[in-house]
Amino acid sequence: WDRKRREVFAARDFFGIKPFYYYVDQEQFLFASEVKAIHAVGVVKRTIRPESVLNYLTFQYVPDPHTMFEHVQTLPPAHYLHIRQNGSITLKKYWEPTFEPKDRPIEDYIDELRYRLEDSVKYHMHSDVKSGCLLSSGIDSTSIAAHMRHIRPIQTFSVGFEGPQNECQIARQTAEKLGTEHYDHIIGPDEYFDVLPKAVWHQDEPVADPSAIALYFVARLAREHVTVALSGEGADELLGGYRIYREPISLRAFDYVPMDIKRVLHRVFKKLPASVKGRNTLLRATTPLRERFFGNAMLFSEDIKRDLTLYDSELISSYRNPIDIAGPFYDRVKHLDPSTQMQYIDLNLWMPGDILSKADKMTMAHSLELRVPFLDKEVFEIARSIPVRYRLAENTTKFIFRKAMEGIVPDTILHRPKLGFPVPLRDWLRTQYADRVLEQVDTNVNDLYLNRTAFHDMVRRHRNGQGDYARKIWAIYIFSLWHKTYVEDQNKERQIHVI
Repeated sequence: WDRKRREVFAARDFFGIKPFYYYVDQEQFLFASEVKAIHAVGVVKRTIRPESVLNYLTFQYVPDPHTMFEHVQTLPPAHYLHIRQNGSITLKKYWEPTFEPKDRPIEDYIDELRYRLEDSVKYHMHSDVKSGCLLSSGIDSTSIAAHMRHIRPIQTFSVGFEGPQNECQIARQTAEKLGTEHYDHIIGPDEYFDVLPKAVWHQDEPVADPSAIALYFVARLAREHVTVALSGEGADELLGGYRIYREPISLRAFDYVPMDIKRVLHRVFKKLPASVKGRNTLLRATTPLRERFFGNAMLFSEDIKRDLTLYDSELISSYRNPIDIAGPFYDRVKHLDPSTQMQYIDLNLWMPGDILSKADKMTMAHSLELRVPFLDKEVFEIARSIPVRYRLAENTTKFIFRKAMEGIVPDTILHRPKLGFPVPLRDWLRTQYADRVLEQVDTNVNDLYLNRTAFHDMVRRHRNGQGDYARKIWAIYIFSLWHKTYVEDQNKERQIHVI
């Protein structure tokens, strides 16, 4: 705030690590790190933005610069706002995270990655309070913990679920090898579902990523011991860590098929029964990348959204759909290989919309300051120049990073495939918890948004083992909880206040 000129300057960080919400009209400019703070002023209507609902059903979050609310926006990453006394507003991007691969020896990149990450971890450990590390079973968080442990004794924290993919077991073994003071917690289904309303309240907007709730638990655990925690967010987007990035390599044979023929084949493959093995692969192979990849989550297709929602056909046919949203990003990197294009899409959509959003909201819910050393501008300067042949080699992901971490990360972790937080939703939603979901959705989702018959049919098919609809069901469920918390309950409070 420039008191002399009566002007406001506001900016968001390079990658969108921290949120920035704002509301502006002819009389006022409101901004906050939480939507609920803006609503608390009492002048902003809680009107749902229909296009945001439709995009949420695809992305599992609402992409910047919009929110689920009609009148509240987000300042996108690497943008600034300048508001002058006369009311004029300048919104501008001040930095572009471009990928520019350079042909250099792999040894150069290995050495620089090691140095830059070590330097970033040292920088992010500067604090007057105790710091620890959120430790999963993967290479990203393990590399952070290993570097931290080389500097001083640290505490590490993990959560997991009962079953064959319990991350706690692997994380505990890793902590022993690194020599950290380790704490973990096994999350049960009752505990997981019971905490949902509180976690959704902290999210501000619906984010249908089941791992967000696991992050809530590990943040709560860490806050019992430390005030600051480091974590591995951003490594996959910068260094090519998602398995989906290898898809263009596996589909190269179709690169030589003319697009007109691909369109014909696509129509033929679409008529095949869903149970036919390889059908989805053939459909994706005959669909242009910019029409099939909008980031790591792609929940509902446009066809299914027409059946699932009760919005009028004019809105569904005219709204700014996922292809329109991702299109400008594809245009900026059309000269790059398909895998790098996918990374760029995730860097601009998935990472700020899902990965960093849930990281900020779920840690700040417990007043835990989360720091992310991979999202250091100096680390990105190295990552953006790495050729795809070094990122996706030997049938794995983040190949060069794995090479760089040899001798630093335990061998048991070095070549493990990425799991994320493997929440056992598929199994849970085939038990009594499906009834809990149906009751919540039936009670708290307005008919304006949802075709209940179609949703009930989806839940029935999932419970009968006729398909895996867990993530789709979860998206509707989270939206229902969010709608109850931010729309229905708030409307009731206003009615009581008026009376």
